[in-house]
Amino acid sequence: MSLVASGPEELWLEPTPGERRLAYRTGFERTASGDVVWRGRFADGDPGYAGITLSIHGGVLVGSLRTPEGRAYVLEPHAAGEWELRTEEAIAFACEVGRERPAALAQALEAPVEPDLAAADAVAAGGESRKVGILVVYTAAAARTFGLSETDDGRERFVARAFHNVDRLNSAWINSGIDGRAILVGAEEIDADVVRRAEGNDRIRALRDQRGADVVSVVMGAEEANVACGVANLMNRSRVGPQMAPIAFHYIGGQLSREGTEA
Repeated sequence: MSLVASGPEELWLEPTPGERRLAYRTGFERTASGDVVWRGRFADGDPGYAGITLSIHGGVLVGSLRTPEGRAYVLEPHAAGEWELRTEEAIAFACEVGRERPAALAQALEAPVEPDLAAADAVAAGGESRKVGILVVYTAAAARTFGLSETDDGRERFVARAFHNVDRLNSAWINSGIDGRAILVGAEEIDADVVRRAEGNDRIRALRDQRGADVVSVVMGAEEANVACGVANLMNRSRVGPQMAPIAFHYIGGQLSREGTEA
């Protein structure tokens, strides 16, 4: 971890046992709090594609790697001072592929827009990069998905993963030439009983406004995923810009967040 924090121009990585591959740094960021993001590409890959994102947040190292052959890996803490590099699973729509969207959620997605609640910033003009604030709210069960034991609440690794998923989203935007930046404006625990109607919860709405979030990501545990998992309210012609602000919500299971699909 100290090697990544030093921001080296080159790193040797081992996606599989005995497979050592050289990676070149394409970007490096360090915050005032000491958090770090290292972006890079494999030496034998496309020079214009940074397929490696390594993040250190709160002293926890998390990473995502995609090889030139298209193999994807997740790097995450496994035990004290140790990390596990495992194959990233491709997960389609919901926690259970093919499951229909619950009727209660379907109704929520069609809820009428209340114009007086809209408080989105105007889209930046004049060449200024657009910043998108993301607020993550999660249940205790979602955090436990990241625990290393039955007594580990997983919160530290969950928050580090949330930061990393935003770092990874920014890497994707850089690769795609998108002039914008995503920022994690907060990660707050919520009670499981408010998940079903997160859009209307006073505390979540207040957090969204206080932190200046454009999007709220609601993360729940597997046992709570009967509410929704892997779905989001969609913008359409009747909900553009400020009108979308009150319902810019996204629902995901903790296990999907662990695979990086939150971003």
